[in-house]
Amino acid sequence: MQPHFTRLATQARLHHGVFTSAQAAERGVSPTRLRGLVESGWCDRVHERVYVVRAAPFTVQQRIPWKLQSYPRENGLKGM
Repeated sequence: MQPHFTRLATQARLHHGVFTSAQAAERGVSPTRLRGLVESGWCDRVHERVYVVRAAPFTVQQRIPWKLQSYPRENGLKGM
């Protein structure tokens, strides 16, 4: 497994399978590679800039990060 993919998987695991496109980029996953992950079925885009790993069990906790992480950082949600 590639290091950037492992870092993204770890990020997602720590947040109920949810991650943002910004978090993916911070871990070395390009927008093209992220689209490839969606197309391959590894994850789904659930909101603008928000993704969830398909293998993650659906939880109520996932819905909160979907909503919070979809807001721009200017709204005081830095560090999500």
